[in-house]
Amino acid sequence: MTEIKDSTLKLIEAEFAKITPYKRGEFEKKRSCRGEAAAEEEAMLGAAAKKGGKGGGGGGGVDLLAALPR
Repeated sequence: MTEIKDSTLKLIEAEFAKITPYKRGEFEKKRSCRGEAAAEEEAMLGAAAKKGGKGGGGGGGVDLLAALPR
C-alpha cells in the first residue's frame, strides 16, 4: 500500500475505522433453504460435524466448494 497517496489512504483508514469487525463465530447465517435444498444442507452440516474440523479452528470444517451449485 505504499503506492497509495496519503490523502487517499486517510480516506480508506477513516472508512475502516467506521466498521466493527465480527469476532470468530459472532455472525449468524441470514439465508435459509427450504425443501430438498434444506435437507441437503442439513445432511452436509451433519456430516461435517461428525468428521470434525480441519486444523485448529474448531469451526466444523464445511467444504465450501461442495456447497456451490453445479
